[in-house]
Amino acid sequence: MKIISRAWVLLWLCSLVAIAQNNILSQERDVQPLSFGDLIALSSTAKPEGDLLIRLNQVLTTPVVDNSASDAGARPHRPTVGNVGPVLRLGLWNIERVFNFQLIRSALTNTTDFENAADNLGGAESSRRERIESQLATLQDADVLVLNEVDLGMKRTQYRDVARELAAALHMNYAYGVEFMEVDPIFTRITASNVCTIFSSNNA
Repeated sequence: MKIISRAWVLLWLCSLVAIAQNNILSQERDVQPLSFGDLIALSSTAKPEGDLLIRLNQVLTTPVVDNSASDAGARPHRPTVGNVGPVLRLGLWNIERVFNFQLIRSALTNTTDFENAADNLGGAESSRRERIESQLATLQDADVLVLNEVDLGMKRTQYRDVARELAAALHMNYAYGVEFMEVDPIFTRITASNVCTIFSSNNA
């Protein structure tokens, strides 16, 4: 399990503060995505300049906060633990460039589908299955999920907006920030990679 850098912890905390203040929940990201021409230009230089550098920095430094789940009526769980009181349960998962999107989605939303898929891939011995079931239950109970290596517009993940698709499947709000971009001179449709995403059931 990778250690979250201080920058990502700060991003997470800032996002939660903004959510609590209810001041950016329904706003769209006020940053224009890079154009196809921008990607071609970036693929030919390691040191962009001028307006291109400004737009690139905006993409890399402006977090996205999406409150669609709350707008659609989703409400926080507000779990309470005896002798403790209200708690917030956080799960952290490095999903490793989303190479198996369907399995990841089923692990978060439908454990039966995940277990059936695992059986079709050869299953697991009883001790490992018990560990898998325990981890799945932990994921299901999380009020906030922090995911690393979440692709956006990458060929290897069918150009998916993985954060948006998982959030929709989970009926949760989400925030993400771009850590870096991968621009290939051949596959120039690539827009962003390695997105750290925070899914929250809290009323953003």
